Amino acid sequence: MQVMARRALMLMGEASTPQILEWTRVRKLMRGERLVPNNYGSTHRALESIGAARVRRSSGRGRAWLMAVGGWANNTSGRLDLYAAAKYRPGIVI
Repeated sequence: MQVMARRALMLMGEASTPQILEWTRVRKLMRGERLVPNNYGSTHRALESIGAARVRRSSGRGRAWLMAVGGWANNTSGRLDLYAAAKYRPGIVI
């Protein structure tokens, strides 16, 4: 789950826990199963273990926290620089 959460944050830059759940629990969702509260808790713990930090609150209903991993910020063009992320965290695989 940590690897999939890290990859999702690399691609999206910032993401809320429900957005990360779509990446990490895709098989469960494809089978038509529902997410349970424990899924949100385990995803939040995985995000904390990879060093993700709360960046800001999203707008709209519920105002979920957007999470990001330090050094993986979006550049000025609005796209994530994967090679800069790899330099910052040499153990990641692109």
